[in-house]
Amino acid sequence: MQPHLTPWMIALLESRQIPAYRHDIMAVAQVNAAIGMEILLKSFVARPNGNHGQVNETHELDAKLINDAHRELQHAGKISADRSRADKHDLLTLFRAVPADPDAPSIRRRGRLD
Repeated sequence: MQPHLTPWMIALLESRQIPAYRHDIMAVAQVNAAIGMEILLKSFVARPNGNHGQVNETHELDAKLINDAHRELQHAGKISADRSRADKHDLLTLFRAVPADPDAPSIRRRGRLD
């Protein structure tokens, strides 16, 4: 796992925060919260793939981590066994894709999510 968060993903996450104090924007706030969680989780499994250290650095998701998480959830019965492809937008799959290092506090453990 990369030692730092992907800055542009975190900036996008922060821009998605909408106050949910009005009942008429609650649905919008819930959608934005889900998008924000997706961006945050993806930032932990994204790898730079071009323009390293530049403003226009590009990233791609680590397909192995996501596919491993997908298979783990299938074996646990949390995802249908007939779903052959991993859903890269599924929050549970993305959460399980975040690496858990047994020798060091993982991000999941630090966030008390595991």
